[in-house]
Amino acid sequence: MNNNHKKIYEVFMVIIIWLSLVLRFVYLLRDNSIPELSWRIMDFFFYFTIESNMIAGIYFIFTLIVKDFSRKNHPLISGAVLLYVLIAGLVYITMLSGIDTRTGIDFKTANLLLHYINPLGVIFYWLFFIKKENFKWIYSILWLTFPLVYFFIAFFKGIITGNYQYPFMNVVKLGYTRVIIIGLVITLILIVLGVLFVAANRLLCKYGIFKNDIKI
Repeated sequence: MNNNHKKIYEVFMVIIIWLSLVLRFVYLLRDNSIPELSWRIMDFFFYFTIESNMIAGIYFIFTLIVKDFSRKNHPLISGAVLLYVLIAGLVYITMLSGIDTRTGIDFKTANLLLHYINPLGVIFYWLFFIKKENFKWIYSILWLTFPLVYFFIAFFKGIITGNYQYPFMNVVKLGYTRVIIIGLVITLILIVLGVLFVAANRLLCKYGIFKNDIKI
């Protein structure tokens, strides 16, 4: 694939990522589960899915407006974009999809994009358009920084306000022990995904598979 294909795909990713975020925000405006609109807006920005997709959306905007951005930025950045969107999708599919009863075409479409299409989209982008690097193993630990900071902030926000972003954070219903265990399991999954991502990059780099050394 050449640079034109890459740019077309980046435009596509910008459109679907920001469309999913807008649709999710539209649903928020008509959702009365939280009476105060200001609290609903704050709640919206506290979801890891929203934050990770916003990071990805900003990343793809930069790939369009900054020449050769996706190839010049540090691999920690491209790796973080992939992992954060991917973990948001995996957590929803494995832990939340079965208990999510929200309805409406805006929510259903946003949900499909945020948790299914966007994660697949960033994987495809990494596979076919990102130059493979000989990633360092320490990256798998450094990528934990944002998710761990998020978890602690969202956790204490839930304790203070009584409104937990995700059911598995609710210490009132689950107790501190179960919430901590779930947090540790998710952290372990993040580490495993990070290690697999580093390993995949190192192998592809070693054998020259999907090199994607696109000339600008």
